[in-house]
Amino acid sequence: MVDLAKIVLTAIRERWHTHTGLGIALCAALLLLTYFFEGFDISQISAAEWTIVIVALVVLYIVWELTALPRVPRDRVGFAVAIQFENSTHAQRLRSDFVFALRGLLTAFHFRHEFYFMELPSGIANTIADEETARRIATRANIHFLLYGRARLRETPEGRAPAP
Repeated sequence: MVDLAKIVLTAIRERWHTHTGLGIALCAALLLLTYFFEGFDISQISAAEWTIVIVALVVLYIVWELTALPRVPRDRVGFAVAIQFENSTHAQRLRSDFVFALRGLLTAFHFRHEFYFMELPSGIANTIADEETARRIATRANIHFLLYGRARLRETPEGRAPAP
């Protein structure tokens, strides 16, 4: 039973930003809640318990909508950054130094096509480990240019971190 739970959780985590991940999460939540209430005996579940199940499924769907992979509008050129950070302080420094500057450069000039710049959430950035995954996510989100990788903050030989 524990192995099945690990398999289901891994499948949900890996596919969360897809409709398949949503379907797996909704089915798992439905089965778990019905088992919790009456052990799969659907005839014994009361109306109040069904209401709780439906509310839980709706909340799960809303969370999925809020955290799903964003899409670039069709009339724009998609440019995305998916960078893994060591910690939130490091992420904040890199965003102010690199990501905001890059966004400003892409929107400051009047190019022939309008760019749509987005920074992918850390959960999606953590899943991009190779070129195949990057292509799949770029295709799904209509991204034309995707910068991905891991950013690390390192100390200089003098013993202090470089200035931002």
